[in-house]
Amino acid sequence: MTAYVITVSTTRQIEGTAEINALAGTCSADVDDEGEPGRRETIALTLSNGEVALRALTGGNIQLHTCK
Repeated sequence: MTAYVITVSTTRQIEGTAEINALAGTCSADVDDEGEPGRRETIALTLSNGEVALRALTGGNIQLHTCK
């Protein structure tokens, strides 16, 4: 993990390095926490090779925290 950015009160962007198809790259996850217990929460993954995936959680609960 190289960055943890609060974009709005319910959304974080988490960035980091990744190995993509045996090559060095980067990745980011945009995570949205829309409240308890896990309703309408989404995660979008973006890789430096251009691949993108966006999914809504169908189970579980995302909980976001602030950095201290």
